[in-house]
Amino acid sequence: MKETMLSKYLNVSPIEANKIKMAVLYLLINCKKKFIFKTYIYKFIASLEIEAAKKYVNHFFKMDFVAWEMGPVPISFFNYVEKYKGKFLYFKYLTEEETKIKFYLEDKKNNCKEFSWDYFSEEETKILKYITTIFIEYLGFQKTNDVIEYTHYSKSWQDAWKKAVKERKKTYDLDFSLDINTDELDESEKDEIIKLYKEFKYGN
Repeated sequence: MKETMLSKYLNVSPIEANKIKMAVLYLLINCKKKFIFKTYIYKFIASLEIEAAKKYVNHFFKMDFVAWEMGPVPISFFNYVEKYKGKFLYFKYLTEEETKIKFYLEDKKNNCKEFSWDYFSEEETKILKYITTIFIEYLGFQKTNDVIEYTHYSKSWQDAWKKAVKERKKTYDLDFSLDINTDELDESEKDEIIKLYKEFKYGN
């Protein structure tokens, strides 16, 4: 598989880049909206990563995240869109104003055929379906504040943002190790699990 603009920019394999695009494509296909604002896309990606940590002590994407006041953000993906003005296959985005970006499908019928589950493990498939359902049925794409608030439940984001405020920073590097469910583990097991998660920062 050849390198793509996204794989080069994120410094990941073409397969990993396609996985990211497939996740976004799945949301766009299923939301039944003409477009989705950028905030929903960024929070959707972060929510997939949080859920992977919480349920399976793993990473969903090979992507770096930072804590902002508005919640966790996949910063390299963010920069690819907003600074590099990078392109995607299967979907596009339109910048109406400097801070107003809409993601949309050009041809819904054809793009539905392009989606493939081959990029996702069994566990990732469950997560993708679950988070998509949350965004569509619970959050409903009605208010941006709702999706922002949803990601604020992340313990990892809360901890990172407290550090950012204390150190007077606008952003803070972030992983989601504090969202791992360690309730039934003793301290040594908990420390080992978190250590392994951090060591395998970008998944398998």
